[in-house]
Amino acid sequence: MDEFVHHIAEDKLVDWGWHPGDDRRPVPISKEDTVSAVKAWVAAGAPCPIS
Repeated sequence: MDEFVHHIAEDKLVDWGWHPGDDRRPVPISKEDTVSAVKAWVAAGAPCPIS
């Protein structure tokens, strides 16, 4: 899970989502909020509830 957090926080390809260039819109949540949410999810044990 540490590698997953690192991937979301540091990978240049993932970062592109927040800086897509041209006429593309960035993802609708900040990178900081995304990284925080991923860290909180991992800290909670990465739960995947059955719906």
